[in-house]
Amino acid sequence: MVIQFTFLSFILMIVSYLLGCINGAYIFSKSVKKEDIRTYGSGNAGATNALRTYGFFSGALVFVIDFLKGLVTVLLCYMFNQSSLVILICSLLCVAGHNWPIFMGFRGGKGVSASAGILVMVDYKLALLAILIGVILALLTRMVSVGSLTALTLSAVFFIVFKVDICYIILACILCVLSIYQHRKNIVRIINGNENKLTFGKKNK
Repeated sequence: MVIQFTFLSFILMIVSYLLGCINGAYIFSKSVKKEDIRTYGSGNAGATNALRTYGFFSGALVFVIDFLKGLVTVLLCYMFNQSSLVILICSLLCVAGHNWPIFMGFRGGKGVSASAGILVMVDYKLALLAILIGVILALLTRMVSVGSLTALTLSAVFFIVFKVDICYIILACILCVLSIYQHRKNIVRIINGNENKLTFGKKNK
């Protein structure tokens, strides 16, 4: 594989990180609720904490915002005929922007929604199958973390088994590892049997 970057490639990398910094939970809490969501619940600026803190529809809105920024990141690379290597780098920068946004003191979310948008854009069949299984497990266990970890782990497995492009396999695997790292406290709670359970009640502060 010939590694070749253009000036446009580097611009897209910067744009990808900045797109990742557009945090749906933070924007919603600040603009609508006039507060910082990171002061409530898990302290995480993501869709799950928005769901628990503000309710189902708020959580769904935040998920869509974060999902779309991952999708748009890959879409921009497609539009400008970028290589799979550039897509790999841009995708990781988008998730990095979500997890560690420069405009929020590097305290963001866990990157699941953005990762989902990225993987759906790369291969919607494999990604949607993994996400569907993750959603089912989240509903059965009432633990969003279980669903998130399952979806990204299965995405990595599916990409390894069915994808030809090595860059996309690496991308799915890194997103899986990042998710495990970001959910490390959740994993400990799952093992100890005291992970937070999913509820659809209104504001839980």
